[in-house]
Amino acid sequence: MSESLFSTATTATTTTIDVLPLLACVAVSLVLGAVLAAVYSFRQRHTRSFTIALVVLPTIVCVVIAMVNGNLGAGVAVAGAFSLVRFRSAPGSGRDIAYVFLAMAVGLVAGMGYLAVAVLVTVVIGGACLVLQQITA
Repeated sequence: MSESLFSTATTATTTTIDVLPLLACVAVSLVLGAVLAAVYSFRQRHTRSFTIALVVLPTIVCVVIAMVNGNLGAGVAVAGAFSLVRFRSAPGSGRDIAYVFLAMAVGLVAGMGYLAVAVLVTVVIGGACLVLQQITA
């Protein structure tokens, strides 16, 4: 019964999704989203709703990529459609757009299972953003 809950139909065979790796990817992407939101809101004006969106966006993209079984083309198409909702709903600054793309990239990498790379990208680019915020402030 539990196998049927976590199986997806493909064209030729049925594949199963391992729950523990999926939960690990979701947990890591959620933590990294919180780190990105903290970097975004550090000594800068921010809205609460956008900060919350930055926390959950990597997790959403991670789940989308995991559900398409790592098919990068389909995952990017779906995630791209999600990002259009943000850009059409409210005009954002360049900083907002950069953080949306960064959050999506972290979720994409985590969803493909490269958790160490996702952490590395978050630390390097997040650190660069913090340095740039201090230099330009």
